[in-house]
Amino acid sequence: MHRYDPSTPRTRRANAVAELSVLLDASRTLTSSLEYEATLARVVPMCVPTLAEYCRVELTGNSGELRVLAEAGAGPFCGGAPMPAPDPHGSPAVPPAYGSLGVSALLRVTMTARARTLGYLWFINFDPERSFSQECLLIADQLALTAAFAIDSARMYARERHVADTLQRALLPEHLPSNGLHRFHAAYTPGAQEANVGGDWYDAFDLPDGRVALSVGDVAGHGLGAAVIMGEVRHAFRTTAMTDPRPSKVLERANLLLNSREDAVMVTAIFGFYDPKTRELTYASAGHPAPIVALPGGYSATLPTSGIPLGIGSDLGSTDWTFTLVPGSLLVFYTDGLIEYARDALQGERRLLAAVHSPAVLDAQDPARELLAAIFQDVDNTDDAAALALRIADRTSPDFSGTFSAVPSAVPFIRLALRRYAGGAGIDDDTIFAMQTGIGEAVANAIEHAYGDRVGLLHIDVTLTEKGVRATIEDFGCWRPPATTETRGRGFPIMRAVARDVEIQTRAESTKISLYFARPSAPSASSLG
Repeated sequence: MHRYDPSTPRTRRANAVAELSVLLDASRTLTSSLEYEATLARVVPMCVPTLAEYCRVELTGNSGELRVLAEAGAGPFCGGAPMPAPDPHGSPAVPPAYGSLGVSALLRVTMTARARTLGYLWFINFDPERSFSQECLLIADQLALTAAFAIDSARMYARERHVADTLQRALLPEHLPSNGLHRFHAAYTPGAQEANVGGDWYDAFDLPDGRVALSVGDVAGHGLGAAVIMGEVRHAFRTTAMTDPRPSKVLERANLLLNSREDAVMVTAIFGFYDPKTRELTYASAGHPAPIVALPGGYSATLPTSGIPLGIGSDLGSTDWTFTLVPGSLLVFYTDGLIEYARDALQGERRLLAAVHSPAVLDAQDPARELLAAIFQDVDNTDDAAALALRIADRTSPDFSGTFSAVPSAVPFIRLALRRYAGGAGIDDDTIFAMQTGIGEAVANAIEHAYGDRVGLLHIDVTLTEKGVRATIEDFGCWRPPATTETRGRGFPIMRAVARDVEIQTRAESTKISLYFARPSAPSASSLG
């Protein structure tokens, strides 16, 4: 570190270079973060001994009181000792009160922003050979100006952050729908970085027909503007949900709202309806991360998703997806802050899947809050993060009924749901295997042949009888002729091999496959009737 030495022109030039280097380093530090107290505390030691033998920064409180934030160097003022009143700003003359303490040169510079005094920078020398050059006075003034700007900017942003955060939390629902059949949980945490308070939200509310509407979304950008837009979109969702039963149409209405704004804004969102009586979930997505469902026993998977974000085009391309949730399962909607904290979304998705089906989350009293804690236990959340979790009561039933989107990802989900149901109904393992195989083949056939490139629905009913298990799988499409090859066309032979009876009913508007599985203790069945 350069030490002040005024003895020759060469050293005076070196002093000037060193002083400018301090100003440059201090300015970089002050503008590197909105945590101005931490940056000021780092700047003060930079000033010693190049600018002065002792340096102190004092901040002015709301009532005008002064607080010593940091100091560096040696002398009688160390430890926060009070300073006697100095001469007017910029005067290097040493008042008598300081001369008696061995001070040879004194400079106090006021940090001022928007006509308000924010504090003072003190520079003191004790060596009689040291004084403050004109260049040093200019550098001290510039340093105080930069420090004042950093303090004022940070305080202004803190106020805006507080307003945005307060508005955002005020717009989030205070209570979430719950009853003996299901319970909602939600959690939200702002980004750890200073600039990341904004437009993440979650919502769930009861509808007059007994269903529950639920949504999660993320407004691009941060601050008060993002929080305001979040409120507008959430209100549009709530209004449209009262009149339109299709989630994709709810998204389209919000998209019209955003496209009508003069300033373009992008919003990702997922919106759905849940029917507690049937456990049926129907949802649509606009460029939002796929929901996750976890079943007891350690299985978790992402459900299908589609569509582009709101606010960037007239055609969202959203699809209405339907899945009947299994008793005891956990559904999670979330924002991308839970998967993009390390800028590796794929790794984030894998970690999120593992966390959702872990016992710590699946069995938690508040799975949403526990999920955020699990994800951010050893990493910082660089963005806002929100999660909405729907837990379905774990209840056994003599029958299984469900409606599902006819997509390949539904097949493993349905098979696991059947195992969950059959195990709770006391069905033996051999029959469970036969059911999973036969019903799985019937579902796969409907997915492949009934709808072609479009997404349709299929409905499954399973009834436990005294003699065995009766299952029906019905689609509502128009079947294409099957293509029989060495590796295809085996669905019906497999169904007939595992089921005691198979019946197919084909109509113009639907196809129904009925399967009967005899249980070991039950007599053989001659027909489905």
